[in-house]
Amino acid sequence: MEKKYALVTGTTGGIGGALADLLLECGYEVLAPVRSVDKAKEYFGDKIGVHIEKVDLESQESVNEYLKSLLSRKMIPCLSMLTAGTFKWDSSYGFPSKEENEQKSIIELKKINCGTKETFVNGFRQIFPQEMLLTMDLLLVGSQAANFSESDFRRRNEEGYVQSMKAVKALGIWTESLGIFKSVSIDEPGLIDTPMARQEFNKDTIGEDPDWSKVVSPENNAAVVLAKIGYLQK
Repeated sequence: MEKKYALVTGTTGGIGGALADLLLECGYEVLAPVRSVDKAKEYFGDKIGVHIEKVDLESQESVNEYLKSLLSRKMIPCLSMLTAGTFKWDSSYGFPSKEENEQKSIIELKKINCGTKETFVNGFRQIFPQEMLLTMDLLLVGSQAANFSESDFRRRNEEGYVQSMKAVKALGIWTESLGIFKSVSIDEPGLIDTPMARQEFNKDTIGEDPDWSKVVSPENNAAVVLAKIGYLQK
């Protein structure tokens, strides 16, 4: 039986990890380019079908070399899910003024949250033949924060994150407009019950603890996302 490959970035995070786990259950071989091989091996343990490789997701050269390696080994993903990213409050940068914190946050989070997706979009276009791209479904995972209005109270202390997610949305729209992939989707979930979310959203940071029993789990989110793009039936 021919192997089916799915590429997932951010597999050591809650959202990407849950997507990778469900894809494994569905019979896909998961291609997992990661910053930390040790962290990825700790997460996946002895699961079969995961191909972990160290890649600097922010480096176009590193991503291109990785994609060239996949191409040479004929490990071509039919689905690529770009989930890598992080969340930080503007104030965590420690500058004396709100403006300085926002400026630093915008620069850093755009690089992490959007830049790690842009390198793969560019890499696919540069390395993979056009006929291969037309067989690939591409998903960019952003956040509902991309749709926060200027007056939305949820932007308070999150300007860097909001701007980075607006950049992800713009990248997805632009990529879809190229018409070179089989499909391009943008997922913009709300709060997901990940370890990072529990660390960042609590009584100390937002004035109250969320009712985590009502927050979507990474596993349920993964099922919804894969069903939406048709990969629970493939």
